[in-house]
Amino acid sequence: SLQCGRRNDTFKLWAAWLNLGDQGWAERIERQLHLARYAAARVIAEPSMELCQEPKFLNICFRVKGLSAPDSCGELHINGEALIGYGNVRGEEVFRLVTANPEVTEAQLDELFDGILQLIG
Repeated sequence: SLQCGRRNDTFKLWAAWLNLGDQGWAERIERQLHLARYAAARVIAEPSMELCQEPKFLNICFRVKGLSAPDSCGELHINGEALIGYGNVRGEEVFRLVTANPEVTEAQLDELFDGILQLIG
């Protein structure tokens, strides 16, 4: 991924770039941006969800009416359904999805959102 905050991550980035090349990285980044736009559109289309802000890159932060983000993220993880995080946006804890994995499909994102919506009951 593009996360290079730790010393060893720069080596991984270099090795991946060596393998993928400029064109490969461009395609990977575009794919990840596509997934972020897809996820944001899914949130916007769902009446019980609200996008906190338009994603600038790969982070999609959103609220779900009637759900606590920390509790719901924990429940999804414990049940083995999804590993999604939460974050703080303007003092409110919200769901935080990061589309850093280019292997994720739109269908898998749909399953994630369907699983979140099932928590509403």
